[in-house]
Order: sequence, then C-alpha cells, then structure tokens
Amino acid sequence: MNGFLEKIAKAKKQAEQEARLFACQMDADMIEITLHDNFGFGAERVRSFMLAYMKNHEDYAQLFVDDYNANVGKNKDIAYAKEKLDNAVKRATGKYFIPYDERYDV
Repeated sequence: MNGFLEKIAKAKKQAEQEARLFACQMDADMIEITLHDNFGFGAERVRSFMLAYMKNHEDYAQLFVDDYNANVGKNKDIAYAKEKLDNAVKRATGKYFIPYDERYDV
C-alpha cells in the first residue's frame, strides 16, 4: 500500500509541475500577444523583451531560492528577497505599487 500512495503522490506532483509550466507558457504567450497587438512591438522587440523578461525571472527566482536556503531552520521569512522584489516593482509601477504580501495573497 505504501508504494501505491507514493505513486499517487508522485503523479500528483508531476501534474502540479505540468500545470505550473502550462501557466508560465500561457503567461509568456499573453505577454507576446499584448506587446504586439496593444503596444505595436514587432517580432524583434518582442523577442528582446522576452529574453530580458526570462533573465529577470531567473534572477529573481534564484534570489528567492538563495534567501530561503540561507534561512532554513532559522524560522525567518524570505524578507530580503521580498524587499528586493518590492523595490524593483515599486520603481516600475510608481504610485500604482502594491506590496508583495498583497500581490501574493492567495
């Protein structure tokens, strides 16, 4: 029975990973369409934007992983990564800024 439960857990984890990847791809598709249809970006500008977007995504994801790993077992939040992300979002959004805890309140 234990092996059966492990198989179910593994299948569930795989399905969740596939759903996350699907959502990320759908987000990327919507960004590309929006840049083209609503902002007049051509293929080269869309590609340039997407490369920068993916680099930022990787960099900030790594920042959160590093902050989490630095605080494992210390009963601390990922406050450093949240602050760095919030600072960047605030620079980009100005008076429309919404703090991390509100943006990620799910």
